[in-house]
Amino acid sequence: MSRSGESKSSVSIFSRLFGKKPGHLGQTQDAPGAAASSLPLPPEFREDIRTARKSVKRFLRFGDASALDAASSAWERVLNHPAFPGTEARFQLAASNHAGRVLLRRYRAQGRVQDLDRALELWRQAVKLTPPDSPKLPGYLNNLGAGLSGRYERAGRLEDLEEAIGVYRQAVELTPADSPDMPGYLNNLGNGLRNRYERAGRLEDLEEAIGVYRQAVKLVPADSPDMPGYLNNLGTGLSGRYERAGRPEDLEEAIGVYRRAVKLTPADSPDLRIYLNNLDARLRNRSAHMAKPADRPSSSAFHDTEEPMIE
Repeated sequence: MSRSGESKSSVSIFSRLFGKKPGHLGQTQDAPGAAASSLPLPPEFREDIRTARKSVKRFLRFGDASALDAASSAWERVLNHPAFPGTEARFQLAASNHAGRVLLRRYRAQGRVQDLDRALELWRQAVKLTPPDSPKLPGYLNNLGAGLSGRYERAGRLEDLEEAIGVYRQAVELTPADSPDMPGYLNNLGNGLRNRYERAGRLEDLEEAIGVYRQAVKLVPADSPDMPGYLNNLGTGLSGRYERAGRPEDLEEAIGVYRRAVKLTPADSPDLRIYLNNLDARLRNRSAHMAKPADRPSSSAFHDTEEPMIE
């Protein structure tokens, strides 16, 4: 696909259409380098990729489920185009990755298991075809893990969870410690380990989950919008260990990180109620077990207390 005389305009179009932004808790993300300036966009695919990108934006802004149908159809036209097999490998990998992300979004919005299976197929192929030293590989592994985690949540197949943990671990191992993607990969690995702890009850999984959550919190910038979610997940891990072993230091630390999550969350965020409920539950634990009446929240402070939740 690449030509030495490729115009700069096609390069900038690729960057605009594919974009590159970091992933969020429990979500897929663009693989690093997906919008590399050296990768031009074949003209026959530009309109479909524009359609896909605009449709995803419409879904994110308005919650219009039909926008995901339009985005998915556009990506399938790209993937099934007669010219697609002859394009540069980097373009094929980037297109497959973005198509998988749209399909996973639609699965989460509409529950169509065929979308999840297709997304997994695309990411498995991307992982298989990506050189082991490619900086894009951790992103593809992470996204494959997200798809496998979604299928585990749906069907409860332990083999999906085991594979998800394995690919998340690979993503972490292949990512430089100072990469901005590292906190997200660590957080996803922690979620997988904690899910396995809840399934099998192995304390070593919970211990490792807490360790990687700590790393995620340590590495993410203090002003990152992801910080409250990472803190909440660390608090939930610590809460699980407190419930298992009864160590008061775990309860105290969980309260501290939940407080930080609440403090850093905007008042209009839908996540604030989750973090408040988790903090409330732990304060009630401490009030009941350690007889500290000052910890009891007033009736007007918290409502509808729930069990700890994660992102």
